[in-house]
Amino acid sequence: MAIFKDLQRTIGEDIDEYNRGCSGWHPNLRFAAARKHAVLNLPFTLQKKFIGEEDAAIVSKADRDAEAWQSFLKANRHMEMIVKSGRIESLPVSGYGDDLRIAPVFGRAVQILWDVLSGPDCSQKYLPDLFSLAGAMRHGPGTVAGVSQMLTSCIKTCTVPMGFSDKDALDCYDRIMLAAPRLRKTAEAIRRDAHGTFFTDAEFIAVPKNERTSRGIMSQPAGNMQVQLSLGDHASLACLRLGVDLARQQDINRELAWWGSQQHVTDVHDGKYLRFCTLDLKDASDRIPRNVPDVMFPPMWAYLIRTFRSKYVKYKDPNGKVNRVEKFMMSGMGNGFTFPIMTLLFSSIVKASYEYLGLKQYVSPSSSMGCCSGALLAWAVNGDDIIVLEEAFDLVVDCLHALGAKVNRDKTYSTGSFRESCGGDYLEGFPVRGVYVERLDTVQHHLSLLNRLNVWSCYYAVPLVGTCKLLRDAITRLSGRRPRPILTDDGFDEGMMVQPDDLVYHQDFRSLETSPGLHRYKKYRVVKKELRWLPFVKANTLRLVNDLDSLETDETSGLTLKSVEIRVTAEAPLTAPDGKPWNWQGMLMHYITGHIREGAETIRESGEGPPYKTISCVTPCLGKPWKYRTGHDHLWFEPSAPHDAARNTARGNTESRP
Repeated sequence: MAIFKDLQRTIGEDIDEYNRGCSGWHPNLRFAAARKHAVLNLPFTLQKKFIGEEDAAIVSKADRDAEAWQSFLKANRHMEMIVKSGRIESLPVSGYGDDLRIAPVFGRAVQILWDVLSGPDCSQKYLPDLFSLAGAMRHGPGTVAGVSQMLTSCIKTCTVPMGFSDKDALDCYDRIMLAAPRLRKTAEAIRRDAHGTFFTDAEFIAVPKNERTSRGIMSQPAGNMQVQLSLGDHASLACLRLGVDLARQQDINRELAWWGSQQHVTDVHDGKYLRFCTLDLKDASDRIPRNVPDVMFPPMWAYLIRTFRSKYVKYKDPNGKVNRVEKFMMSGMGNGFTFPIMTLLFSSIVKASYEYLGLKQYVSPSSSMGCCSGALLAWAVNGDDIIVLEEAFDLVVDCLHALGAKVNRDKTYSTGSFRESCGGDYLEGFPVRGVYVERLDTVQHHLSLLNRLNVWSCYYAVPLVGTCKLLRDAITRLSGRRPRPILTDDGFDEGMMVQPDDLVYHQDFRSLETSPGLHRYKKYRVVKKELRWLPFVKANTLRLVNDLDSLETDETSGLTLKSVEIRVTAEAPLTAPDGKPWNWQGMLMHYITGHIREGAETIRESGEGPPYKTISCVTPCLGKPWKYRTGHDHLWFEPSAPHDAARNTARGNTESRP
């Protein structure tokens, strides 16, 4: 916490020094305005997401968690009022309030949803069958309700009881499992005989958002989560039929936000100016009423969503009291299908609004940021990040309000020259995203912040001499040595990035005598936490023998796999560490699907970050232009192409590692 206070002080001193010594003038006036905004915004972004140590937090964890629970209860009460009022059932028929536009928009949105979820003209060609649902079922990486410890996918499949929200979910799960591949059915039968099933509610878990607030997540029963993820995959395919590709939608949202921040972007076909507005919703996953699928989705989809959503949620407060509440929202954060179904629902509303207003669905802007080209949808939806044309903004906001959503006015921009979406902030066509930091506990946290501040400094030509020196000294103090220099192609947390021309003279980069032009250096690398299955396999003398002459085709999954024979010696009993029969079929399934690689399964990190190790690397041809180097030179002297800076800042604004 002390280093963060010193960091705030030195940032302020560096910015004051820059303001005293520089008038802020630049031949490109738009860039000068963007730089001024970025300089003023940097101290605020540094502290916005900082969490720090619990004993030094501004608000205690118990108070933050209680506030998150109260926020959830408030949203749930609002959904209860909407459900009991019958508002959702009347939207496609009579609309909402005095606005005559709501009914035709929602009526058309229902038709769009039926077309992409069931099929054109109710053909049912897109409805998921039992085989496709079973083939896409899988466990999520996080915790599950009713089980305290962190579990891997293999352990969830093989060695623990499986929870369900109620008997309806269990019965439907069993019907889906009948269509699963034989290996999957056998593994589930062995697990159920040894460990059984149980019923449990979703569990409310509060995770820190910053030093002042926490975010609520609902941990789902493991059985429900498997089908939820399968439904989410099918909903993502339905989004794709609407033109929304969730795999790359964040890039598209940032591109449209970049267009919206400029005044001169036109359509190449008709020459009309394109003014995009960015729209953000508050607690969007908690503000979709539970009866929306019954009104707007095909019956089979409504049945599956209704069956596998958790009907109740429980929360254990700091005093040990367990609170159990009925959920009136469709799903909530933590549910496996929340994000894709929310994207699909909002996309149908936006598309129907465009059709009602007679706006064209595709545009071809006169300029591009580089990540997208050609004709694109004239709107974009990625969860609760929505971008629409200025002409459709008011109608879309009114429709979302009628649905029960709440627009976040602090992050919604329909006027002016600033736009924000999916981690991209733009002013007059230039990225002005600040630098965010969550923790400053380890050497790698300091390295990541140092490198991202250097990238920010290079782009805006604003020196942060004192701040960078403070971080370098802190790294030296924590690691016992000065920061290791690395290439600009390496990760932000792997060392201190140095200009390539300077590396050839650095003593940590040693030229290889046997290979002229090659240089050896060292950097940090994440040590993934793994669960080693191989020692246990060897202890039970398990041998997997591939019979190359015999191939077995599984008709239900469409896969052709080599038949595998499992042999176990009589001296080594086929038992798990808990003494119960071991589920070898489940382990084999995870070998085939790639969850277990080289005898180990990666465990998702929780709490503190992962450990690091030092590795040796070899790099060729130092002194040649590298990716970040050319981007820095170009952006320093002629800031006219924002894509490199947007990509770099978006890459660095999280504590996640490449």
